[in-house]
Amino acid sequence: MKRLSSVIFSLAFAAVLPLAAGATTTSVDPSTELMPGTLVKAPGSSSVYYIDQDLTRHAFPNLHVFKSWYSDFKNVVSVSNDVISQYPLGGNVPYKPSVRLVKIQTDPKVYAVDDGGVLRWIKSEAVARQLYGDNWNQMVDDLADTFFADYTVGMDVDSAAAFNTKLKDFVKAIFETLRSERLNKHSHKGAGADDLSHEGYGKNKAAICHKFGKEGEHTIYVAKPAVAAHLRHGDKEGACASDETSADKTAPVVSGAAVSAITSSGAKAAFTTDENAIASVYYSTSTPVSKTTASVVTASASEKTHELVLTGLAAATKYYALIQAVDAAGNVATAQELSFTTLTAADTTAPVVSALTIDTITLNSAKVHITVNEAATAKVYFSTAAPVVVATAAHVDAAAAAATQVIDLTGLANGTTYHVVAVVTDAAGNATTSSELSFTTLTPDTTAPVVSALTIDTITLNSAKVHVATNESATAKVYYSTSTPVVVTTAAHVDATTAAASQVLDLTGLASGTTYHVVAVVTDAAGNATTSSELSFATLTPDTTAPVISSVTVDGITASAANVHVAAGESATIVVYYGTASPVDLTIALHLGNATAGASYDAALTSLAAGTTYHVVVTAADAAGNTATSTEQSFTTLAAAAE
Repeated sequence: MKRLSSVIFSLAFAAVLPLAAGATTTSVDPSTELMPGTLVKAPGSSSVYYIDQDLTRHAFPNLHVFKSWYSDFKNVVSVSNDVISQYPLGGNVPYKPSVRLVKIQTDPKVYAVDDGGVLRWIKSEAVARQLYGDNWNQMVDDLADTFFADYTVGMDVDSAAAFNTKLKDFVKAIFETLRSERLNKHSHKGAGADDLSHEGYGKNKAAICHKFGKEGEHTIYVAKPAVAAHLRHGDKEGACASDETSADKTAPVVSGAAVSAITSSGAKAAFTTDENAIASVYYSTSTPVSKTTASVVTASASEKTHELVLTGLAAATKYYALIQAVDAAGNVATAQELSFTTLTAADTTAPVVSALTIDTITLNSAKVHITVNEAATAKVYFSTAAPVVVATAAHVDAAAAAATQVIDLTGLANGTTYHVVAVVTDAAGNATTSSELSFTTLTPDTTAPVVSALTIDTITLNSAKVHVATNESATAKVYYSTSTPVVVTTAAHVDATTAAASQVLDLTGLASGTTYHVVAVVTDAAGNATTSSELSFATLTPDTTAPVISSVTVDGITASAANVHVAAGESATIVVYYGTASPVDLTIALHLGNATAGASYDAALTSLAAGTTYHVVVTAADAAGNTATSTEQSFTTLAAAAE
């Protein structure tokens, strides 16, 4: 008997569509036995079916689904309706994972198709573009509501990293996907654990001892209408003797159980078993987890590596998960209870702009101050037209997120009114646009400052102080020369270090006894300048006249003391020299002097010898260093008192 198999490609999802008109197919003998993996249709019919390992046929609901798995129809074989009718009809083939995006007409959400016929909502256009490219919107197929039941809904996809489909081998994937679909439907009708064991999936199944080349035989369970085809293939009805004598009574071993990919509304439980098993995860917010009351998610295929997605969880909540694995013999293994806490729900509240102010306004710039109730990035949009259109207006962006921002607007036109709005965006992407604010840049200053006073004081032999007062803050330069008028391009000058309305500038290094002429040039911040009227002063003439010692008198003479009184014609430093030798030698004589210069001085001479003649000379030196020396005078102390 002929056996047919089709070329099979790597598969993961499916949905169904009729065969395209004009597609080429191959007709086969009516006695042909259809092998698992065959693509088949009846003459005159556009429907294409896939034959699974239980010899059950599954329809491709539309061309889009078929094209997600196959590039053409060259492997589709045509058999009579009588042959096709021998194979019971199962569920529809779903879309191949990751190939197309789908949506239903009654729901605007766009879903990616994940492994096992799971639909996952792609939450943003940015994620869709990362996963499927810029033309992602051209890859969306409308899925009829009637076919939506062929799928289950999994966790949302909020980032490209959250969607990482690993496609299984085509044959294994399609066989196990369609088989698990039947298991789930049967389980929903109240099936217990025994219904999922090797005893069969209900009364419509029959045990077959299936031969597989040189490797031997094993028991499989197929739909009763498919028994005849298996017998023609050489299989025997009933369980294999080897399986009956070595019934599996050992539960699978669960290892590596962990919960990951935790979000505010979902998580992924992953683990492995030492043999193929159907995995389930029971989860609840209380511990220990009760299988009778807890939520449960069951895998769609029997595998050794298991990943089950938990959805619809409450945010910021602690959950407990109990893992169960059931092998083909119905042996049940339960792993140790796990716990995890979901993330806090996504922030959907936009930031609030509590203050928007503008200051430091100049001819061409201004500072915009923004205060927000949370850290946020800020963009300030500005234009001369109101209202501000952010799509076209110029803008300045803050360098980093903060609750308080100061943004500089530069390059503005002077004397112009500007309108400003701030758009602030928090870390979650929520944005707020502030109310509009206006300001006007300064008009250029074209008025020169006014010198309200120019005075000169503290004149010495070689210096003087020039005081400049203006009606506004300005920088000052004092130009001076011995000729008049003062020529500012050639005259010496002293510059003020900062701008102010009152300045004092020191002129130094002047010639003594000389007349100088002075003008002040003051310049304001706008560059407007004014030159003052000219002012003159003369430095002091050097003093070359020695002081005049007008009198030197002695009184209060006792046996041991006397008072010397000195008068000078000007303030001077006065020193009284005295001794018993004449003339008085100023280099060795005793002397007394005034501590502070003055026009007079009284010196008290003490410790004198009784009955002795003393000689006195006085010197006086003025501030200019001119000195005068008096004529020598004498006095005699009284004799010592008789004893």
